[in-house]
Amino acid sequence: MWGEDSPGLRQDGDGHGVEESNPERGVRTGLSGVMIYGTAELDYGDILPTAITICEKYMSKERAKSFAEDIAENVMDLTVSVKPERMITFHF
Repeated sequence: MWGEDSPGLRQDGDGHGVEESNPERGVRTGLSGVMIYGTAELDYGDILPTAITICEKYMSKERAKSFAEDIAENVMDLTVSVKPERMITFHF
């Protein structure tokens, strides 16, 4: 899993990813995220166009369309848009 697939990372003794650029710090890549505080707007309309746009950031256009169509068929149509007022990021 690590190696060619994850350049700049190695696995430590516990199986966590550690950044090769600074191994003495032992930065683990296993848990990171963002918390967004703000006002949310719910849209129960068609999610397909939004799902395709998001998926295209991570895969080819053809695969994104197929993947997004599968999502749209199997989940409730809901898009949540957040107007951020405060964001907190973390990396453990």
